[in-house]
Amino acid sequence: MFKGARILIALIICILLWSAVSYCISFFSSPSDSKVSKQVQLDTIFNDAQINGLLNNEMPNLLKVNKNLLEDFSISKPWTFDQIAEKFHIRGASTMIARDKIRLVRDSPQQVGLIQSTKQLEISKYESTSLEIDFNINFDDDAKKRLSKKLYGDGVGIWLSENELHSGAALGIDDTTFKGVAVLIDTYQNSPSASKLGKFPRVSIQYSQGGGYIYDKGQDGKSNYELGYCNLNLKYLNSPSKMRITYLKDSGYISLDFGAKKNGMPGSEWFNCFTKEGVVLPEKVYLALSSECGALHHNSDILGIEWNALTDEHGDVLSSISDLSNILNDEYIEEYVQNESENEVKERIAKQRHRRLTKDKRPETEASERRKTAQRLRKAEERLRRQHRENNLNKYGYESRLTYFLQTVWSLLKWTFIIISFLLVGFILYNRIRKLKKKTGGFIV
Repeated sequence: MFKGARILIALIICILLWSAVSYCISFFSSPSDSKVSKQVQLDTIFNDAQINGLLNNEMPNLLKVNKNLLEDFSISKPWTFDQIAEKFHIRGASTMIARDKIRLVRDSPQQVGLIQSTKQLEISKYESTSLEIDFNINFDDDAKKRLSKKLYGDGVGIWLSENELHSGAALGIDDTTFKGVAVLIDTYQNSPSASKLGKFPRVSIQYSQGGGYIYDKGQDGKSNYELGYCNLNLKYLNSPSKMRITYLKDSGYISLDFGAKKNGMPGSEWFNCFTKEGVVLPEKVYLALSSECGALHHNSDILGIEWNALTDEHGDVLSSISDLSNILNDEYIEEYVQNESENEVKERIAKQRHRRLTKDKRPETEASERRKTAQRLRKAEERLRRQHRENNLNKYGYESRLTYFLQTVWSLLKWTFIIISFLLVGFILYNRIRKLKKKTGGFIV
């Protein structure tokens, strides 16, 4: 009797130990809460322009990024004609080189301008890159009148092309052999479908894998080749501005930002125009910048080009946005959110000071602004918790690890009870049969 009980207890202990080991393996092999939390925060706290700012080392406390200048494709003023000619072919008939700008076209009818890099950039070698271009689309006279009556055209193109490009009708480019990605700033509306295209200037992101690509000028780039678009505010005309193209080869991440002049610095305030993953650039690309104008016209000036290869502080390639969550500095994330909230409050209060007081609408106090900010942060925290629950649901089948643990314990207890019950029934039957055999001399009657 005692021997059977010892065996039963040993079996129960083995079952419990096996279940505990299985749970520990599952628990510790799963992604840690901090990594999940950082991924959620990256998606929740930062918008696309801010994520590109992280990639471009604008927030080094959060993420340290090395920007390695690609000299063969970068120019900064003042420059000489020979310095430009060493790095770029000057192919447009209207292109002029000054010490402080490259004027692709001047404010005069029927102009075509084009420059193209003399070398190709090896995308396979520099897998993560950021291209920044300072530009100025401006006018020689009466800019206010021409802006209000839309007396200007046609636009500027930035081309990352596998093939060499020559002058043509697609914003200054012969595009029939184009293969790659182009950012086209269309300043004049040709299409009658104004409501579908939005306000102009209109930025169209075009993607061609070859095979007779033609820019549809009549539809202002709206075609099967268009990856996406955005509409620019008029503040990007007649004032120095900046664009930024960020590309990560491994994930095919490409994102386009524009920055207007603020506090005297072009590009000091970015907004995101377009972001997409899965875009494959050719292994090697030329950089070309073009412009065209017809009966309507404007100056198209390039004020600087800076192309950088991006790596993390250890020199490793930044392969995808999701990987950033693993290398963000946790210590500064909460501080960043708090600072952003305080800045938001100050900006709103400053705007309110310029408004006229009325009985119907009074300026909000700093306390009420803080309440709004607190509400926004609570909503962000709720999004974090909801995403965390979804991650746990996908991983464990339950919304929280505590629930998973309690359910596991309950399952262990339930199955232990069932097994013990079967063993007890079997043990009782075994003893009854043995006693019957003794009484009947080995026969069961």
